[in-house]
Amino acid sequence: MVGLITAYFVQNLAVFDSLVTYILIFSVLGMVYNLQPEAGACKGGGILGKLCQKICHPTGDKLEKIPMFLLVIIVGGFSLYTITAINIRGIQMFQGVINGYVKITSGYIEDGFDTFKLGLDNSAPFNRDSRSNLVSLIGQNARALQSVDATKRDEILKYLVETSEKNVAYNPKDSLMNSQLAQILTVAAGYYSDRQAAAGYANEALVAINKSIDASPGRIPVYFVKASILFMFDRKDDVVATLRQARDLKLDFSDSHCQLANMDFYYSINKDETITELGDCVRYGGAKLISNPDLVKQGIDYYRNKENNIAQQLQEQLVSLQDKAAAAASSSSSSGQ
Repeated sequence: MVGLITAYFVQNLAVFDSLVTYILIFSVLGMVYNLQPEAGACKGGGILGKLCQKICHPTGDKLEKIPMFLLVIIVGGFSLYTITAINIRGIQMFQGVINGYVKITSGYIEDGFDTFKLGLDNSAPFNRDSRSNLVSLIGQNARALQSVDATKRDEILKYLVETSEKNVAYNPKDSLMNSQLAQILTVAAGYYSDRQAAAGYANEALVAINKSIDASPGRIPVYFVKASILFMFDRKDDVVATLRQARDLKLDFSDSHCQLANMDFYYSINKDETITELGDCVRYGGAKLISNPDLVKQGIDYYRNKENNIAQQLQEQLVSLQDKAAAAASSSSSSGQ
């Protein structure tokens, strides 16, 4: 028996983070231990003492046949329930999630959502991660919601918000989950048919992203999310101030400089800062993040006789933008014919 237990342990060593594996091995070890209880183990009164006397002979050498049979039924039943609740439901959940993911990424967002949701209805320990994946998946493909019927779109958005709120409830101070909640609330604010409810989602998004920043003030991406939410409210001063905060956290991070340059140019707030941030954006490797041709041209004119390296990278980006624009125009004219 010792050899069999050792073999079982070695064979399952890689999966001993599974609750089911622990339950089975400890059930067996518990039964083996009770085959030879210590002398005097059944001494004492009370419920436990009486139960021990019913299970063991007074001499304590072996278990009675009937109590042992009952013990096997109880342990086996509990193990079977656990296997069903965790493994089988987990497999069903994974199948639904995978099928839903494939459908959504293939453009069938309504059918994919229903399939994904059906998979999540199977209660399993991995539901939190799967819910997070669904929120991220649709959040990143938000434009696809434009082709969805308004009633169905509202159903999807409401479900995603509630799902994200469930994930936050596990740990209200989780910066990542609060950030994800803020992002899906922002999507809901943009696409929900009831504009009054949409305004409420926008306000909730700002609350959630502030919680995310409070929980992890050193994470730069959350400041970008906050800036995008403030952009919805047309609070340009706050947008720029938030991006400046992000920039100051890590001065050699190109994304912060690029975003700030883009917003400065968009709002025409400070031309000197726009040029300076544009230069730092390119200097730290972010030239491809500048998508406005007019801003790129302005940078080329300024840096041509000052920093040729920056001017050259901007020139390459301008050519890339022009090629993309030409390709898009060609594709549009072809489809029009």
